[in-house]
Amino acid sequence: MIIPGEKGITLVESLIAAFLTMAVIVGLMTMQSVSWQTAGKSDATGRAVGILQAELESLENDIMRGHVPGAKSNEEVSSGSFPYFVTTTVSEVSTNKWLINVRVTWSRNARGVTSSMIVARQMGFNSEDNL
Repeated sequence: MIIPGEKGITLVESLIAAFLTMAVIVGLMTMQSVSWQTAGKSDATGRAVGILQAELESLENDIMRGHVPGAKSNEEVSSGSFPYFVTTTVSEVSTNKWLINVRVTWSRNARGVTSSMIVARQMGFNSEDNL
């Protein structure tokens, strides 16, 4: 309701608006630290998954070329500013089939990320194979 002769906003209304604005700003600022933590975890996990995939592909390539690699235990690989640790196991499931298990861990995540793959040796993959 507009009262004739009064124009603009009062001091009380200005204080309420300032208080609400500050409450919103403080709320957003408290969320900032959580978002930085989440971004850091996401970055570390993304790098670990990249290392994991590269290791799986490298082991698969070695097996396909006729060389069965040995196991690795906490081999250090650096990516960015902190190290990652790669553990692999390779076991023969049956003739010309190997099960590869790879786990990548880092200092802030002892469980890390893990994946496995079954690789079957195929004749003709390597140029040295006699067809």
